[in-house]
Amino acid sequence: MDGMPRLNVRKYDDLEWHVEDAGNDRQLACAHMGVFLAWALIEGHTSTEFDAELSTPVEAVRSRRMSGTEFLLKYCDGKLTSDCFGPAFNRFVKGYYEGSSQYFADYGEVIAPHGAYEDVETWELYERIAGTLSARFESWHGGR
Repeated sequence: MDGMPRLNVRKYDDLEWHVEDAGNDRQLACAHMGVFLAWALIEGHTSTEFDAELSTPVEAVRSRRMSGTEFLLKYCDGKLTSDCFGPAFNRFVKGYYEGSSQYFADYGEVIAPHGAYEDVETWELYERIAGTLSARFESWHGGR
């Protein structure tokens, strides 16, 4: 975020892990991360520090003037990391996004049944998966 080395930061996903499979298209490579990040921003699951440091672009995503993918590329160097989120939400991300790969199964089923790199992120795609993400989070949160 600010260019300083970040200690104890967990990297959940990275543009570089996907860009070759996405035909070197950065927008396609980040779409699945962007949708997830946009949902987390809109639902208020980001850390206080993250919101404070990036308040203007965070608000741009929340008001749908900027996509999650644009935000990820411009402000997060194409990486989805733990310092974006608060401690409780990081536990959810570790289990749902990183650990079980359930997010990727949901993304594939709801958004990209023919492959992960089919579409760039749009608010229409966001709307298609936001309910699933909210339901997964509520199920996880309710089980705590």
